[in-house]
Amino acid sequence: ECCGRHARVAILRHAGKHAESLGEFRTLVKAGPDELPLVVRGLLDAAIEQPQEPEIYRLLGDAQIRLGNYVDSLEAYNRASAMQREAS
Repeated sequence: ECCGRHARVAILRHAGKHAESLGEFRTLVKAGPDELPLVVRGLLDAAIEQPQEPEIYRLLGDAQIRLGNYVDSLEAYNRASAMQREAS
């Protein structure tokens, strides 16, 4: 099922349905640890497409923390937090 979700995320992103793709990413971040490297790659690609979307970085932080990449997760959370402060 995760492979299907990854494909769905890619299709949604390429169709410009970013909010829906973030919903799928939320589900994938909670997936098994074997899926997380692919989730991180997808989130990094999404960040290139939407560099001002803080939710991408929050999800990236969640995925990185589940992988045990604490420094990377902190950087992602800090970026999301900075973007949210700038937006308000």
